[in-house]
Amino acid sequence: MKLKVNKKKYLNSYLKISCVLYLFLVMIIAQIFPAIRYVRYIMIPLLFLIYIVYLLCNDINLSEIAFIKVLKQFVILSCLMVIVSVALMVVKNVFNLAFVNECIFTLLPVFFACMLVSFPDKNHIRFLVDCFLYFTIINFLIRYISILSISGIISVSFKESFSPYESELVNIFLPLTFFYLFVDKNLIKALVSGILCWLSMKRIHELFLIIYFVVFALINNTKFARQMYEKKYSKKFEFIIIVLLCLFPIVLVYALSTPILNELSLKYLGISFNAFMMGREEMYKQILEMRDIIAGWGGSRDISLILFGTNDMHSDILRIYIETTLIGLVAFNFINVRILERRWICLFYYGFVIVVMLVSPIVTDIVGMSCIYLILFSLQLDKGHNDVRERLLNKQKNNKHKRVRLLKFFQKI
Repeated sequence: MKLKVNKKKYLNSYLKISCVLYLFLVMIIAQIFPAIRYVRYIMIPLLFLIYIVYLLCNDINLSEIAFIKVLKQFVILSCLMVIVSVALMVVKNVFNLAFVNECIFTLLPVFFACMLVSFPDKNHIRFLVDCFLYFTIINFLIRYISILSISGIISVSFKESFSPYESELVNIFLPLTFFYLFVDKNLIKALVSGILCWLSMKRIHELFLIIYFVVFALINNTKFARQMYEKKYSKKFEFIIIVLLCLFPIVLVYALSTPILNELSLKYLGISFNAFMMGREEMYKQILEMRDIIAGWGGSRDISLILFGTNDMHSDILRIYIETTLIGLVAFNFINVRILERRWICLFYYGFVIVVMLVSPIVTDIVGMSCIYLILFSLQLDKGHNDVRERLLNKQKNNKHKRVRLLKFFQKI
């Protein structure tokens, strides 16, 4: 008798090992030995290649993989951005390969997150998210254990946007806090990740951190909470979100050409708009003056590096508008809103990413975005709203009805 092997169970075991191995190399080894920090770009394609080979060798249907649709959407987005980039380079006679890096930044986190949740269950996702928590805590301690003190913790200031422990790890700790509050219902882990999120200090993240805890305290286990998980907002509201995101950089570019922002800031805040935005106004203006030589996705990075010593102009949305015109901006915003499946809980969670993209960089954080997508997918699976699962379930029901009809037919004969 031939034994039936659970191929998907073995695949999930491989994915758990892959997650541990990746985070160990990226969050610990690369932190101790910065010379190998680029391992985060190499490991995901390598793990993904092994994963694809396993699927092909075991004849597993790709249509059964959760969130394969999301992966296709981001691949299409990247192809469109490359086409727009090449067209702009030809028109402006400015050539570069910056769009290659942008494709890597965009696709690797989605590839990794989709791979990890190919055939998920709650325990599988809990294990993956716990891995992100434990390895990120270790990374935080490696970085700051020498300066971690009561005085340092007390010096953290939301008003001044200061922390001696400020880092991009905030992009991981905030999603983890949300997961442990609203998905896993683990208050201890939520508090641990929330405290580390606060210490890692980014003002937008801290605002959302406070909102998450307040909302959790007010609506936990209420009818409103259940509706937030189960209800969807309308397509019209989704369209409004996309339009507002597209209007933001257009309005900002116009406003920067007038004194209105500075006047309003001085009147209501008592400081200049540039000071309030921590130097971003001046940065935006200088980049806008260089628009004629910026062509294609990622085309502003070298200029930003020369002018400001950083390869990012601190606004993903504005940067994409400048680099890829309105075409790239609409495509980028459309995909980033569509992946929420019009679910309120997903918008409530992913809202921090959207807000951060308006005035800061986040899409280039491969490890952070991997964690963000992983938790977004866990929300979409939590109440059984996964498209693949529903499609397969409907297919099974249809097959059952066909069998019943055939049986009745033969009985009549």
